Amino acid sequence: MTGGVCYCCKTALVSAAGGSVYAAWRHVYPGNLRDMAFTMSRDGGRSFGPPIRVSEDHWVLEGCPDDGPAMAVDAGGRIHLVWPTLVKSRARRAPSRLETIALFYAVSSDGRTFSKRQPIPTEGLPHHPRIVTALTER
Repeated sequence: MTGGVCYCCKTALVSAAGGSVYAAWRHVYPGNLRDMAFTMSRDGGRSFGPPIRVSEDHWVLEGCPDDGPAMAVDAGGRIHLVWPTLVKSRARRAPSRLETIALFYAVSSDGRTFSKRQPIPTEGLPHHPRIVTALTER
């Protein structure tokens, strides 16, 4: 399918109606950038499209964070993705902004583009996220 997959981070795989298969993973881009990537198959996993970058988080790491994405597909075919990544803390009193892990969410209706990442409020350091969607449309 592709090279550059961060081998310690979990890969998210989801099958959907009509033989669609979706994959998301932490990709190692040039410069050791550890951003989320996504691809899809419309033929039951026999072939996949080229990977796309979900979000440019710019997490540079000389190693593996061991913390990949989670993904779900809703009844309307929208692809929901959550993942942890390194960000600068918003602590106001810190002399310099500290780095911390934060959780983000993005959605795609076509599997070719994702929404801008949205932060998900958490308590503590979020790791190994999970996501679930409703089985029926309302």
